[in-house]
Amino acid sequence: MLRGMKGYQPDYGQIIYNIALCEDCLRVEPPSMENKKCQCGGQFKAKSVDFWNCERPLFAAIRRRISIMLQRTFALYQDDTVIDNVLKAIDA
Repeated sequence: MLRGMKGYQPDYGQIIYNIALCEDCLRVEPPSMENKKCQCGGQFKAKSVDFWNCERPLFAAIRRRISIMLQRTFALYQDDTVIDNVLKAIDA
């Protein structure tokens, strides 16, 4: 849901990302980059984006910048792979 899985669309609610966006090349950076120069020569502008209700190119640009890291030891088996952790959680 947070990263935009194919085939998934939430029924309700919003996920708002606060970003700095270069509108020239659609480069996405953290909000602290506001008013700084982009590599393409454009300038980053602060923007709040409703992730599931934005234009497709912006959705893709944000999605490329999102990575999700699961906590290593909170309710997970740290010596197992991700898929093994998921399978164990389903069996519980």
